[in-house]
This record gives sequence, C-alpha cells and structure tokens, in this order.
Amino acid sequence: MKRERLISFFLLLSGCTSIYPLPVVKPSQYDVNKLLISEQCVNDSNKCPDNKEDNSQNKEQIVARKNKAPVVPQTYQEMLSFALAYRNVWHEKYLKLTSQNYGTSEIGFLGTLTALIAGVSGATTTAWIGGGVAAGTALLPERYQYSVQMFNYKSAADAAQCIYSALEILDTATAEYILEANFAREIGQYEYRKMQDVIYALENKQASVTLMTPDLTSFQNILMKDKKAAARRDTYEASGENLITEAKQDSKEKLISAITLCTTAVSGK
Repeated sequence: MKRERLISFFLLLSGCTSIYPLPVVKPSQYDVNKLLISEQCVNDSNKCPDNKEDNSQNKEQIVARKNKAPVVPQTYQEMLSFALAYRNVWHEKYLKLTSQNYGTSEIGFLGTLTALIAGVSGATTTAWIGGGVAAGTALLPERYQYSVQMFNYKSAADAAQCIYSALEILDTATAEYILEANFAREIGQYEYRKMQDVIYALENKQASVTLMTPDLTSFQNILMKDKKAAARRDTYEASGENLITEAKQDSKEKLISAITLCTTAVSGK
C-alpha cells in the first residue's frame, strides 16, 4: 500500500509538463508553415489542405520536419506566421506552468489532509506518507520558482504578440511596400534577429530562474531615437520632398523601431 501511494504521488507530480526551467521551448518551421497554410486557406479556399496524410512521409521524416527550427521569413505572410508561432508556443508553455503550479499545490493539500486523517485514526505509516507528500509538494513550486518561469514565458509571448501586432497594423503606404520582395526580406531578417535576442534572454533567465525584468534604459533610448526620427520626418514633409525611396525608408524605419520596442523590454536590445 505504501509503495502504491508513493508511485501514485510521483505520477501525479510528473504531470504532462517538465518542472525544470530548461530547455526553453521553441516552435519549429512546421508550426510556422501550419499557420501560414491556415492563413492562406482563410484568404483562398483553393489553398486549403485536403487533411489527408501524406503516405510518402514516414515517421522519422515527419519528426525531422517538426524539429526543424524556423527559418528567416522572406515574405509578409511568413513574418506574421513566424511571430504567431513563437507567441503560441510560449503562451501555451505559460498556461501549462500555471496549471502545473496549481496542480502541485493541490497535491500538497491532499497530502496534508491525508496526514490529518491518519493522525486522528492512529495510522502512523499513513500519516508519514501523507506528511511526506505534503512536505515534498510544498517545496516544488518554490524550488523551481514556477511564478518566475511563468512570468518569463508570458513576457516572451507578449513580445512575440507585440511584433505580430506591429506587422499587422500598417499604414497604407507601408502595407504596399512590404509586399515588395526586397523590402519584405529586410524586415523579415530584422524580425528574425530580434526574436533570437528574445530567445537568448529567455534561455539565460530560465537557466538561472530569474525574472526577465524590463531594461528601462534601453527602452528609453529607443524611444528617444524614434522621437528624433519622427522630427526628421516632419522636416522632410515640410520641405515638400516626396521621393518614393525616402518614403520607403521612412516606412522601414518605423517598422524596425516598432519591432525593436517590442523586444527591448525583455531582451534589452
């Protein structure tokens, strides 16, 4: 009976999510492609998949495809799917950690209850098991600092969501420019680099189980830089210069500033 109780305890404790801070979860190119296909399907029903399994793909090939890291976005739609893939996987991890934190607390409560009942009935062995469960689970959330991990993943997910919003809400001119191959490629490369900064910061904070606190100095610097750029745009507009190349550069700088603002708070870059 004692052995069965302990086994049950460890099964409950393990759950479906690792309690350890590392490794940091990341999406795959497969996740990005699924979102891309889904978006294309919404816009054009002819591009919807037929939901049939590709029999030419064996299990090893499917696993390899799913484990492939996301590549640099080359088009506007790829940029949106790239940001959403990171947001989704980090937000899902945040929710799982939240759920597991409550789960371990519940196990601790049940262990305490078992110990109290056993103490009243005089069953010292049951009381010891119950007390052990309570003591062990009470320490787990504190030991692995669930609240810290949860906050870090939420911060990373918020940064990815911010990038998605910055790319989705475009003025008329930028919405036109970003469909051009060279313009999109440059913004896609910048988005990729900034997301790597977020990943690096998240890995470092999770490794040490410390909070991913906002870098307010860097945040203020980028705001000041953007304010100066806005002043230059006002001068440019007042001068009556309406060259297309300068307008494109203006749109590019605004997008880059927006993406940087999204990531500076958590990565400091």
